[in-house]
Amino acid sequence: SNNFESDRAYFSGRKRRFQSIIQGRFKEPLAVSDVLTGHEFIRPLKKLPPRWFVSAATRLICRVAPGTQMDVTGSQPEAFSVLAATSQTVRADVAGR
Repeated sequence: SNNFESDRAYFSGRKRRFQSIIQGRFKEPLAVSDVLTGHEFIRPLKKLPPRWFVSAATRLICRVAPGTQMDVTGSQPEAFSVLAATSQTVRADVAGR
């Protein structure tokens, strides 16, 4: 943001490393569980651990974070989670406020 003091207060004394701010309106009603965050890659990932380890780690992550969608071994790897489940802070305001 452009407010250095506000940013410093947000990070002070916490293990936060970054902040993402999204502002806008949805064009139609949407369930919170349908709003995802994650990563998409256009090429396969290189130098992955053994396949058995990736499979075990993926199962563990999906068990700990229900709603997570992962495929890191495919030709176009991706990993997505529900935004509200992965955020430390979520704020929604009424339009105009």
